[in-house]
Amino acid sequence: MAVARLYLTGDNAHMLPNWALSGGTLIFEQLVGTSSSALGVGIISALEAAGWIQTATLTNGATLQATSPQGNGLTVFIDLVWTNASQLTLQLHNTATGYLNILACGAGLAYQIVCGPCQFFISQPTVTGPSGTGSSVAGGIPYIAPTDPVYGDGALPDECWWSVGDGVVYGSYSFRNALGYMDQGAGQNTWCGYFHRPGEPTTHALVTAGQGVALMCLELGIGSTLVTGMRYGNFEPILYEPLLAWGDYCAAGTPYTGYPPKVRGQIWDSCIISGAQISTGEQAILLLNNGTTWLSYTLGGALANLCLLLPGGGGPQFGNLAY
Repeated sequence: MAVARLYLTGDNAHMLPNWALSGGTLIFEQLVGTSSSALGVGIISALEAAGWIQTATLTNGATLQATSPQGNGLTVFIDLVWTNASQLTLQLHNTATGYLNILACGAGLAYQIVCGPCQFFISQPTVTGPSGTGSSVAGGIPYIAPTDPVYGDGALPDECWWSVGDGVVYGSYSFRNALGYMDQGAGQNTWCGYFHRPGEPTTHALVTAGQGVALMCLELGIGSTLVTGMRYGNFEPILYEPLLAWGDYCAAGTPYTGYPPKVRGQIWDSCIISGAQISTGEQAILLLNNGTTWLSYTLGGALANLCLLLPGGGGPQFGNLAY
């Protein structure tokens, strides 16, 4: 895999103490996708190496549990099941059961995974867009801000998790091809988000496709405008936090009037890099300021790229301040 070298100069390189760094074991592995059982076993092995715990053995699969490294008690489970040779299913659950995501398996198919203590990103490196047969799945528990400015009473969630992938007949938007607003209407997005605070009813705490503004990874804007692709005056990109947002449950469905997206948390061990400096799809990026390496999970987007921290250490995380 080619490595792009990125160096931020002068005032563009600051320590970002508010980046959500898990401090846990990070795993980056290639996975065999020729059969669903081989892919499932590979994913289970990677998740366990990152700190997930197997809690149950299923028929043709297993259940694993993740716990947030924040110490706030947030947990989530994932069921991985290979019911036939050509398809693996992945489904997050806890109080509620999330979207049933799929990954296609067969001759010549290969995957890769980047995962940590409570999240994962799985993809076919050679796929350049969403696949109707399933080519990518990501999900987990986000980092939760210690104080949430959205809620005046200060109550923090006691359960929060998310997942997104592709695999519907006509393809779908996902982080792979659309970091910002990606709602295409009911049935076109394979995503779910669960957010619950103490004392609230659990009814409608889970939102999925067609029930609310879609899960999104916030760039520099929301809605049809997406991001501006802004850079600094010396053409260096802006690095900033990947915030997760989705709207509340809306019984009436689209257009979700009065149900705007709300920031729910932040993706761990990751950042967004503005601009189109990455044009070859998934690519490793060496941040020369501190020697850390990141994987561009997105597909060479023209406006921004979601990058995942890879194992290997390095110094304090440097980026630049967008605000």
